[in-house]
Amino acid sequence: MTRKALALFALAIATMGVVSAQSTVPFNYTHSDGVVYNCSGNMTAHTAFINGVTLNGITNVVVPDTVVYGGAGYRVVEIGYGAFSGETVENVTIPSGVVEIGYEAFYDCADLQSVTLNCDSLYIWDEAFSTCPRLKVFNFNCRVSDGYLFSDYTPFNSCDSLATLNLGPNVRTLLLDEIFDELTALSAINIGSPVFVAINSNFFWHHGTPLTINVPCSLYSTYSSDATWSALGTIANSCPSGYSITVLSNNNSLGTAWGTDTVTAGDTVRIYATPAGGNIFQGWDDSVSANPRLVRVDSNITITAIFALQTPPVTLHDTIYLHDSILLHDTIYLNDTLYLYDTIFLHDTIHDTVYISGPDAITDAKGEQFKLYASAGDIVVEGPANEMIRVYDVAGRLLQVKPLTAAPLRVHVPKSGTYIVQLGGSHAHKIVIKK
Repeated sequence: MTRKALALFALAIATMGVVSAQSTVPFNYTHSDGVVYNCSGNMTAHTAFINGVTLNGITNVVVPDTVVYGGAGYRVVEIGYGAFSGETVENVTIPSGVVEIGYEAFYDCADLQSVTLNCDSLYIWDEAFSTCPRLKVFNFNCRVSDGYLFSDYTPFNSCDSLATLNLGPNVRTLLLDEIFDELTALSAINIGSPVFVAINSNFFWHHGTPLTINVPCSLYSTYSSDATWSALGTIANSCPSGYSITVLSNNNSLGTAWGTDTVTAGDTVRIYATPAGGNIFQGWDDSVSANPRLVRVDSNITITAIFALQTPPVTLHDTIYLHDSILLHDTIYLNDTLYLYDTIFLHDTIHDTVYISGPDAITDAKGEQFKLYASAGDIVVEGPANEMIRVYDVAGRLLQVKPLTAAPLRVHVPKSGTYIVQLGGSHAHKIVIKK
């Protein structure tokens, strides 16, 4: 009688007794697909391991997280010694709850073509997947961060067709010795992990054929500079061969814009905007005002330059009440009082300046690379990142100190009144806030 037949005979003897699903005594349960589970349970845990197969012809094995018997769930934690050896299995998927794959668990599965392995903590015994001549793809997606435990002798002995190893997004490290030893057909490792996967130098000892290692585009330089990975084979840049950058003008009669058409992924290119005649370049449609500017190209990009007509300054001599937003594309000189009930949007530090005199003044901070204005009862400041902004009340008491960021800095003040704002190391500026 063969080793496997003896094991199944022992299972049949064990199942002759009547057992309870809540019993602490191990018992065997045969699922409808013919897979035999050895189950045990107590007040705190119910576990099961796969002991064998009673039906012939099983091809697609998807090991469940749990099996249910007698109203109780049993968490599957192990695939036993020789459980599927010699079966007609073609595809295997193993869940993260399995912590052990026994000796020769899938030995001599002549039709086995792919294995997908998920795990949190795992030990694979010797010869677990050995002598599977048609095994071509191994999907390894284990999320343990400090390495995995494997037997000293390769579990993939005589898997002479295993050509592709896929490392899934959960993989962090592969600190193993010779697990894929003697895989003479291994030709591609595809790394899907979003972080660099560390390995030791013996991991793919004697892999045989020239090896291509496909890595995420963002980690290409990291893998290329790693001595262990580079020694295994060719690190392949998985980035697209090129991206296009399209530079447009919002109105070609007002100005033109241009830049490189096609670049290698990850390149930085310079783009330009040139106003026609006396017209004004106001910035790019992604809110960047630099001209020329540098753009890193990691995808297909379209950027539009915004131009406007140059118009003479407008001088206002009377009181203006603003109840809605006003968009300023040119210079406005205000010689009297400006009452702000909403927001004034300044689109350019060079061309969009508000000059105001009177009791509700907003000081022109253009020459200091700052913008200072009121918006919805708050003080809003724009300027170089990391510059410190200090806000005082009219009595000289310091109310807030904040650093500028890339986005406009909104400073909330408690009530209407006049406030003093010091912009970086410059002199102070007065602003009136109406709540």
